[in-house]
Amino acid sequence: MGRRKNDIRNQKIGMQLRKLRKRQKLSMSAVARQLNVTYQQIQKFESGKNQISLVSLCELAPIFQMSATDLFQYVMQIDASKAVMMENELDKIPDNIRHILLQMIEAIKRALNLAAAQAHAGHHLILHFKGAPNGPGQEGGNGQNSCPI
Repeated sequence: MGRRKNDIRNQKIGMQLRKLRKRQKLSMSAVARQLNVTYQQIQKFESGKNQISLVSLCELAPIFQMSATDLFQYVMQIDASKAVMMENELDKIPDNIRHILLQMIEAIKRALNLAAAQAHAGHHLILHFKGAPNGPGQEGGNGQNSCPI
């Protein structure tokens, strides 16, 4: 059960484990006792602060009355309906605007990866978007908008 930096994958897996635990009406302490760990460890798995190992997932499966394969698929699932909905909404946007949005998403994704990599050093990252308003209801200025991450 190795420790890793808090990242989005660990958070998503943890959220799925929490949903499953609550659906089964199990407390963190009950799951922890069956895994032979502290409830704090379960809390760290669910919050994404600690990465859960494949071995631990396999040990959780019988606690949740599932096969290891089913548990792995459950925690790794992606909500396909949201992806389809987003794709349909993107199709309604003119091509030139959609292209800009996709560039912004890629820039944000790169910035978040950079921020995660530099978080241990206490660095803060500020995103600047050219051509965006300077603040709520403001336009003009230097043509940049800052977004602290």
